[in-house]
Amino acid sequence: MRSPGVLLLVGVLALAGCRSPFTNVWEDTDWKGAPLQNVLVVGKEVDAVTRRDYEDAMVARLQEAGVAAAPSYRAVPDAITPDGIARAIAAGGHDGLIAARLIGVDERVRYMPSAQRAQMGPGRHGWRTWDGFAPGTWSVDRVARIETQVWSLSGEGTMIWAGSSDSVNPRDLSSVFRRLADRTVTTLQQVGILKPK
Repeated sequence: MRSPGVLLLVGVLALAGCRSPFTNVWEDTDWKGAPLQNVLVVGKEVDAVTRRDYEDAMVARLQEAGVAAAPSYRAVPDAITPDGIARAIAAGGHDGLIAARLIGVDERVRYMPSAQRAQMGPGRHGWRTWDGFAPGTWSVDRVARIETQVWSLSGEGTMIWAGSSDSVNPRDLSSVFRRLADRTVTTLQQVGILKPK
């Protein structure tokens, strides 16, 4: 059974809605590098299982898009440190890094009006079927936000793209991570950071 903290991270990783899955997007418009070809994926850990699930999903989606990719947990199995990541980058010959971390969890109160059924009868049509206001319901949604950063590792390295994404009341880890990976890769292909397939 997963801890509440893990579920919150899962929540952050889901991307919902038909618009862009990312908000507060920043892109380095001066970056003119070639599309990334060999990426290290780093999930800022809440726990080891969640980190591995995220990194594996992102690596699988990158590989499907024709990008060489590796999860950081293989080279840095314990706590993530700058030195550990630097060694993993050097050993893997990576030219890019995709990192994700939880940046906040909020509760959002939502009011749902009642779906009152019309009382139809002789001479009662349209607005005449309305009998007043029936009580609605209140619910509390847990909204988690995750930040995703993309770095070019050429030279000293520079962040070239960042965005945050929200998820509301997630339930299934694997589908959440697959959705995040798919939308991240698709977005990065659209802006030229990854080569379109």
